[in-house]
Amino acid sequence: DETFELLVKTGDVFLERLRDRDAASQTYVMALDVKPDNRNLLTKLMGVYSEAKDWPRLIEIVLEQPRFGERRADGELVFARQAG
Repeated sequence: DETFELLVKTGDVFLERLRDRDAASQTYVMALDVKPDNRNLLTKLMGVYSEAKDWPRLIEIVLEQPRFGERRADGELVFARQAG
């Protein structure tokens, strides 16, 4: 989807070239409205929130995206990060 790709590329420019985490995260969230299940983008957004030490938003993503975690046989939830 062109809209999704444009939003992700715009977010990347904000993050990588302009060092504007707030604008990048807002743009990535807009892209997630288009494709809410895109794991690469979710992982990228988690990284932005982690670097900014924005723990409430990071936790919100982790809690809203249970597919990032898997339960082991003993019931412990293990979170996996996907390289993006």
